[in-house]
Amino acid sequence: MQPIYVLLPSLITMIGAACSAAWLAGAPWYLAIVALLLDDLDGWTARRLRVCTKFGAELDWHLDVIVCAAIAARFTPWLLCVLAPWLALAKSKSWRISLRAAMTIACLVVGATR
Repeated sequence: MQPIYVLLPSLITMIGAACSAAWLAGAPWYLAIVALLLDDLDGWTARRLRVCTKFGAELDWHLDVIVCAAIAARFTPWLLCVLAPWLALAKSKSWRISLRAAMTIACLVVGATR
């Protein structure tokens, strides 16, 4: 049986996705920042605790895709055509690029200037 702290990175991932969902539903903008920080913290925690798992990596990637699609649908619908191929390419090349972070920051900046 594995220790309970093995689940910590996945829990952080889920909390970050919930913060993103709340922001997209109309909660204050700072929840988007919290979500970005948690998105980075989950991987850092997994590496630091040496509990990187295939499940955790897939969970993080799939939630990133879902949140990116939701951001694109909410703020910039035309990005949906570009988003999926870029995420698939980044995953296939094992690039550590967060399109979710880039889209969130861009939407926050554009939203702040309106």
